[in-house]
Amino acid sequence: MIGKNDEIGLNIIEDRVHIHDLHATMLHCLGFDHTRLTYRHMGPDFRLTDVAGNVVKRILRLMRQHGFSRMPFVAACWLSLSIPLCVIAQKIPVKHRIMLAQYQGPGGNRLVEVSADGKLTWEHKVPSLCVIFQALPNGNIVYAYGGNPTGVREIDRQQQVVWSYLSRSSQVLGRERLPSGNTLLAEQGTCQVLEVNSKGEVVRTVKLATSEKVFHRQVRNIHRLDNGNILAAHEGEAVVREVTPGGEVVWEYPAVTNVFEALRLANGNTLIGCGTQRRIIEVTAERKVVWELDAQDVPEVNLAVRNPMIFRSRLGS
Repeated sequence: MIGKNDEIGLNIIEDRVHIHDLHATMLHCLGFDHTRLTYRHMGPDFRLTDVAGNVVKRILRLMRQHGFSRMPFVAACWLSLSIPLCVIAQKIPVKHRIMLAQYQGPGGNRLVEVSADGKLTWEHKVPSLCVIFQALPNGNIVYAYGGNPTGVREIDRQQQVVWSYLSRSSQVLGRERLPSGNTLLAEQGTCQVLEVNSKGEVVRTVKLATSEKVFHRQVRNIHRLDNGNILAAHEGEAVVREVTPGGEVVWEYPAVTNVFEALRLANGNTLIGCGTQRRIIEVTAERKVVWELDAQDVPEVNLAVRNPMIFRSRLGS
């Protein structure tokens, strides 16, 4: 037996083993080196043990001493994690490395990657204002930048520009790389969405309705929906709209001050980052709020920022 519980079996008081260590040990018993099962996806490394874990050699020694076969051990672990090894996951904070867009401030406009322990590990100086970017499966980054000039760029991790599109509009801040390889970008001033192919050719234009006269606040992020429509966040009007390829508004949700981002969920609802309202909401097609997260729910996150965004993926552990 490895480990010891307290008298009521609630806490570990001796030889604590993390669940990732248990998984690494199980894979070792099956003949696998868990560190060699690593693969890269959207920049970070992943594996079955969540890029963590160490083989618990004490378990292996006890198995050899008592003539205990490896396969029954693995089977027992899969059937129940309450085996008499007292192996229970530690209650440790979940940490991931993240990438963010810095708007002015020390270091200027840039994309930065921060490790799980808060250290700067990578940065990229953008040409001008940048608030929206996308990490691609190959590790590259697509971002829009405003100012003069304005447009969209794709860069690799070595800072090389591998694709670029210069816009003739007043400003571009929203963009999305499509599964086809084409790129959507939201032009302000003209207030329209362009779909641009890998050659830099405009293959589709969708006009967006707006009453906002100040181009900088007309439209933020955009997304192509499964039905071919565009979901757009209109900051100045404080509204999220779904627009057909012909420019017809078929759905909208109003009164979301300084809205930057909205995502259509698999269940048909829409997730909206409500800007200076310091909250994120999920609303139905009938505009009913069915879920909400505000600053009081997560005081440690500090949603007291001007434009809380919705982050869909992590960069890694």
